[in-house]
Amino acid sequence: MNTSKILCCGLLVADLKFRIESFPNRDEKIFAQDFSFIPGGPATNAALTISQLGGDVDLLASTGTCPVSDSLIQILKIAGLKATFIAQSENCLTTSAILTEANGERRVVSYKNIKDVEIPDNTPVPKIILIDGHQKEASLKLLEKYPQATSILDAGSVHPGTDALFNKVDWLVCSKKFAISKTNKENLNQALENLAKDNSNVVITNGEHGCLYSINGKSEVIDGIPVKSIDSNGAGDVFHGAFAHALASDLLPLEALEFANKVAAKSCQYEGIIGAIFNV
Repeated sequence: MNTSKILCCGLLVADLKFRIESFPNRDEKIFAQDFSFIPGGPATNAALTISQLGGDVDLLASTGTCPVSDSLIQILKIAGLKATFIAQSENCLTTSAILTEANGERRVVSYKNIKDVEIPDNTPVPKIILIDGHQKEASLKLLEKYPQATSILDAGSVHPGTDALFNKVDWLVCSKKFAISKTNKENLNQALENLAKDNSNVVITNGEHGCLYSINGKSEVIDGIPVKSIDSNGAGDVFHGAFAHALASDLLPLEALEFANKVAAKSCQYEGIIGAIFNV
């Protein structure tokens, strides 16, 4: 599947991943069965997915100037992702500790330290813009600078960035957590109906249950695909990246959603996005 230029803008994180048998109890010390250090963050994971799928993608993000930050950028390059527009500033490293149980469930603790990025003059004109809200000002500028581009918001949770952007994009693709928190509706069908009042195209991802969507007033459900999950961390980000890649490849919206649903499910069968095989 060939694709035109996609620009992802948002969070770049140093993920410290620990694989454990089960989550520790209060005041309990346990030992991990495995450990890895990889790049993460919604926009970064989406960009990695697009790259793994053979797409043409750039990432606009920030990180620090320390050896850990240098390693992050090096890993991204080795994985095939261009790092031309990653700004490095002193004391600007965002990190997460991720505990993943044997069944693929996870718990995450994050420390966020982000510096606003500027849009470089040599940024290629994108066909698709995918933003996660963690670079709010840069995202608003991108939407203004490239109004012809199809815009997608990865809304994982309600925070100042997603709150400012959710009704300014062509596609709101949000998590169950965002949908419930934003609308105060526990019923996802009601939450979808509520969000569709401000957005013509809304998708709510719902983990192993697939996703719900409303496209120009038409609402349906795409069922989840059963897989033996090894690692579900980042599956939602994979969905966003695969969806952007499919739209950039001129698939129809429903086809793009079905493709993203398959790729996200398949990603749970691998340890992380780098090295996952996304042939579906």
